[in-house]
This record gives sequence, structure tokens and C-alpha cells, in this order.
Amino acid sequence: MIQQSANQNATNSELDAKRIIKHSDEKFYAQRDTNFKQRVCNILFDDSIEHSENEVLELIASLKQQREEV
Repeated sequence: MIQQSANQNATNSELDAKRIIKHSDEKFYAQRDTNFKQRVCNILFDDSIEHSENEVLELIASLKQQREEV
């Protein structure tokens, strides 16, 4: 088995190359994040109305509190 380790003397360009994300990738992940948030809201609130992040967090905290009381 061959083990590779990080280059201890990596140049700036080598380090920058690892951080490059294409614009299309950013759009993909942003859309994926939006879709995930929408699915969570649909499950939590059982509707397709847009809810704020604070509403979501408050409901999750409330559900957690209810669970802890059981």
C-alpha cells in the first residue's frame, strides 16, 4: 500500500489550485443548499409557504424541548 502525504513545501500556486471552485460548482452547491432548506421547511411546517430561518430554528428548538420533557 502506497501512502501519500501532503507536500510540506507546497508552492502558493499549488495551494491555490486546491481552493479553486468553478463558478458552475458554486451555483450547483448553492442550488443544492436551497433545495435542502426548502425540503426541511416542507417537512417541518407541512406546507410550501416560505418560512424564515428564525422560524425554522424556533420550531426545532421547541421540538427539542418537547422531546427532552418526555
